[in-house]
Amino acid sequence: MQGVLLCAGLLAVAVALAVISGINDGGVLLAPAVRYPVVPVGWFVAVLCLALVSGPLLLGVSVARTLESGIFGGQDDTRSVFLIGVAVALVVVLGLSRGGLPTSLTLALVGGLSGAAWGSGLGVAGGTVGKVLLIGAAAPTVGMLAGWLVGQLSRMRPAERRRTGTFRALHVTAFSLQCLAYAINDGQKMLAVAAVAVAALPGAVAVLDSGNPGMLAAVSGTLMLLFCLGMLSSVRAVSGRIASGLAVLRPVDAISAQFVAAASVLASSAAGAPVSMTQALAGGVVGAAGSKGMRRVRWDAAARIAGAWLVTLPASGTGAFAVAALVRYAGGAP
Repeated sequence: MQGVLLCAGLLAVAVALAVISGINDGGVLLAPAVRYPVVPVGWFVAVLCLALVSGPLLLGVSVARTLESGIFGGQDDTRSVFLIGVAVALVVVLGLSRGGLPTSLTLALVGGLSGAAWGSGLGVAGGTVGKVLLIGAAAPTVGMLAGWLVGQLSRMRPAERRRTGTFRALHVTAFSLQCLAYAINDGQKMLAVAAVAVAALPGAVAVLDSGNPGMLAAVSGTLMLLFCLGMLSSVRAVSGRIASGLAVLRPVDAISAQFVAAASVLASSAAGAPVSMTQALAGGVVGAAGSKGMRRVRWDAAARIAGAWLVTLPASGTGAFAVAALVRYAGGAP
């Protein structure tokens, strides 16, 4: 009976994570598309959906493996710990997202999984966690600096009308790269949790096994549908925070931020380290807009988003530690 409840719980958090990822990340990804719809917004949504399914199949699942078993291991006897960590992370992120503050699900998951492991008396792979946090902290900083540099370079060229063919091509290319980067990095948090949930089913095969592309495609497609459900329910509220609430953007600034965010996340993927597209894109937006004048950045909004990031990891870690410790001692563990 306990095994059935654990399996049901893992499946529930896998579904919830996909929907909440859509709520938290989907609006951020679509922010430039909503702001500058050079082609129908539905086209942008289709590109994002295609990337979520094809990215892991074509370019691998190294980031998902890091989250699945790189923090404290994904053996059968630690699935309950995994469940606690993910569940607490979702509560934290959902609360912030409902307040219109997109935060980092990656930070929430790392904090939640680490806290649950410590609360359960398990060891944590400090090197892996340290690498993830270091790269994650660098993402918005690098994005801001790169966005500022690209913004400065763009001032050397004549201004383009936002609906010219050049802008349209650059905008579509930048958005596509951004979606691909998300699919092979930040988006794989959904895949990691789903892999643990599916592995708990009787007779299940490994989702992340390279010998099972059909299973990987089926799980990725299901997650994509759930992601879209969450995204469409919140795209206006969340995208507004990035597209217009964070800075006064010119069309060229939006393109610069997208290219910078995609490059930052793709580079992190090469190291198998999960990072937050939300952080990278927000950093790129601040840098690109700030290169035209610091008054273009709405620093109060930037401070609120940064504050949400700072709260996410300790809140998830502390909450998961407390829950795991209660479960451990309630079960009579030493």
